[in-house]
Amino acid sequence: MSTIVDKKTLEVFQDVIVKIITEAVDDIKGVKLVETKKTKSNIVIDFLPSDRVDVTLLINVDLGVVIPNIVATVQERVIKEIEKVTKYKVHSANVTVVGVEND
Repeated sequence: MSTIVDKKTLEVFQDVIVKIITEAVDDIKGVKLVETKKTKSNIVIDFLPSDRVDVTLLINVDLGVVIPNIVATVQERVIKEIEKVTKYKVHSANVTVVGVEND
């Protein structure tokens, strides 16, 4: 059963989930979250009924990585870490590769 929470509480939850995602992705070799001047990263969290979340993130990958494999790894790691640390179940983890870096 879902609990109604106020906007400020959702912002705190969102900040926590963004931190979890950032740390999870930082541990994966060959991947970097896309950063912009306005925000530290392009991560969108949508809170759904029944304590579920949709997560969308934009990444850059290193030249030479197998993109489908790295996207699957990012999705698995993000889902695992969010569900391990929070009460939320991940409904979907959408990962978009927006660039390739030559590191």
